[in-house]
Amino acid sequence: MKKTVLITGTSGGFGADMVDTLHKAGHRVFASMRDAKSTARETAEKFRAEGIEVLDLDVTSDASVDAAFEALFKKLAGSLTSLSTTLACSSPDCRKPFRPTRSAPCLRSTYSEFTP
Repeated sequence: MKKTVLITGTSGGFGADMVDTLHKAGHRVFASMRDAKSTARETAEKFRAEGIEVLDLDVTSDASVDAAFEALFKKLAGSLTSLSTTLACSSPDCRKPFRPTRSAPCLRSTYSEFTP
């Protein structure tokens, strides 16, 4: 079943990988990132060239979030299957390395949304 998903933090790293993976699996993906017209322009253009819709969204700005969701829901007629936030993770104590196993339960739950 085709899903419609909004992914935040897609200008690189795990977020960009999620966009590629879910798009290739046939889902409709909205990739959101801060500064899609400037700093993240290259990534945004790559996604658009592949048929992925891009939203400029800065999660630290209420106005940006409101504008992005207004644009999103106009395109979707109010229907969104899933939202995945892939913002940068950090360890509570920066001197300790971040362990990927700490994020495993979250990743499994996100992945299970897109598997039969």
